[in-house]
Amino acid sequence: MKFLPVLVLAVTAAASAAAGADTVISSQAAQERRDQNFDQALARYRATHGTPEGQAMSGQPGDESAREKTHHAAQKVRKFTHRQAEKVREFGARENAKYGTHTKPTPEREDGVHK
Repeated sequence: MKFLPVLVLAVTAAASAAAGADTVISSQAAQERRDQNFDQALARYRATHGTPEGQAMSGQPGDESAREKTHHAAQKVRKFTHRQAEKVREFGARENAKYGTHTKPTPEREDGVHK
């Protein structure tokens, strides 16, 4: 009974060693892989940071940078809030012209007690 678990463990270890031996990479292949990864990373960097080489690679010359996009969006928000503030000021001016500057009625007091 104890022989079966030992046999399974031995077979598993042998299979693992064989699989590990297949994945051994020579130093030359590793260097080629690193060079290829470096070239790919450099191409991605150039494509996203707007260098002339990157613009040719991305096929979209003159892409807006993230700063320009956020500035454009913030400018839209500033214009919207400015318009809304102007509308509120105009509304307040119309209401003041119609009803006067004191629109709240003053409560009548009788001996300091509210009715």
